[in-house]
Amino acid sequence: MVEHNQPKYLIIIQFFLVYLTKNYQKMKRSLISIITCLLLIWVNVKFTAQLNWKNVYAGTEFSMALKSDSTLWSWGFNGNGQLGLGHKNLSNVPAQINSSIKWIGADVGAIHAAAIAGDGSLWSWGLNGNGQLGLGNTTEYSSPQKLGTDTDWAQITAGQVHCLALKQDSSLWAWGYNGTGAAGIETPSDVFSPVEIIPGTKWLTASAGGYHSLGVDEYGNLWAWGDNGTFQLGNPSLSQSFIPTLISDSGDWVEVSAGFQYSLAMKSDSTIWSWGFNGNGQLGQGTNSLVKSPAKIGEFHDWVKIYAGASFSFGIRKDGSVWGWGFNSFGQLGTGDITQKTSPVLIQGIENVVAIAPAKGLYYGGSVYGIHTLMLTEHAESICVAGSNYTGQLGTGNTGGNIYNFECSVGMITDVQNPVLTEENVIVFPNPVFDLLRYRCNSVPLGFEVYDFHGNLIRKEKMPEMIGAIDFSDIPEGIYLTKFTFSDGMVIKKVIKTE
Repeated sequence: MVEHNQPKYLIIIQFFLVYLTKNYQKMKRSLISIITCLLLIWVNVKFTAQLNWKNVYAGTEFSMALKSDSTLWSWGFNGNGQLGLGHKNLSNVPAQINSSIKWIGADVGAIHAAAIAGDGSLWSWGLNGNGQLGLGNTTEYSSPQKLGTDTDWAQITAGQVHCLALKQDSSLWAWGYNGTGAAGIETPSDVFSPVEIIPGTKWLTASAGGYHSLGVDEYGNLWAWGDNGTFQLGNPSLSQSFIPTLISDSGDWVEVSAGFQYSLAMKSDSTIWSWGFNGNGQLGQGTNSLVKSPAKIGEFHDWVKIYAGASFSFGIRKDGSVWGWGFNSFGQLGTGDITQKTSPVLIQGIENVVAIAPAKGLYYGGSVYGIHTLMLTEHAESICVAGSNYTGQLGTGNTGGNIYNFECSVGMITDVQNPVLTEENVIVFPNPVFDLLRYRCNSVPLGFEVYDFHGNLIRKEKMPEMIGAIDFSDIPEGIYLTKFTFSDGMVIKKVIKTE
């Protein structure tokens, strides 16, 4: 019983506690929603970064880049509207794409592009002859067009004329050219709207190449599908495959990158592997010989990222050094010469690299085009470029000429204070999480921590890979704050709900 001589504020508090006890179940969901909103507001306020470049993407003759303020920029050839600027005029400097939309991720194919908006919706533009825009038609567009009404897209990867995309539930979807099975649909005809690949399968990552695709499932197994004319699927017994084919069930694959007619992949022990066409040394095996099955590149065990382009490749090691190999006749490796490299060579004069975009390949007139490279270093106040510039794809303000060493002057930003890593550089899904929380980072995190609502540390792990999964099956239902810690001192926080 409440004593009448108690202070009024105690009476109010006791009344509230009684009401809360009686109506707990009704209020539980509302309280969780309020707590989630407050935590999200706190995280966003505390970790708003200063302006810098966040990621880069290179098509065959054009380029695109994302800033930390979620604006998207493009430059280069635009004959098919691939710059997304609403016209088809060439631009030799970065120009902003649809300023009314906030973007969180993107990729480019040979002559088309796709991007994910802040609300999780997916957009595309450019050439569309094979349905590679996923819009249900073959109409060419010069400005971003929305794909359906779904708002749960998490990752997009574009090949020459097809696309793959992961949703937040780890399902994989494909559309575009499927004449040799690149879209992973059993019927050998083009796919004009997103179709799920092996429904019910959860995927860790995927990559769209020239006419083939690669994927890693949640168990770390390696899959491939599409054309296999140069053994880019890694299975010498196949001529092609219209459905995903298991290449390795070793359970230790963490990353894939599909080039034009070849493939790269990385294992959890930080080794990299290659297979497929090798006429330009793009496999990094020290020869020009074709490789039919995955073969390890060199003896390094500290790779953190791999990039396969048209006919040349790059890798980043844990110390931030960048290594390149393959076709180099236009200086696209940035080595200062035009000599082909059949083994990885250290790119001098550039350090602390966090992102690379070798040009995507396009087969035309008996040749494979795609001969420039974009790169970001740690603080990303500008974009580093090398290679050919005949359509303004380097963004230097002119056309013509080649750059043989990386020049870091494109899109210069003068007020940089924070490194390239921002909150959006860490993707976690699904959220709410039921068992496994999947994450994808733009650099290797040092560690991962989970705190409950009272600030108690309940989980702490080392995180040696940029892509992986964390077991949440033993964590009770509720709201949690997760922390990803990086070597530069940056801490990225994500609010996670468990069910």
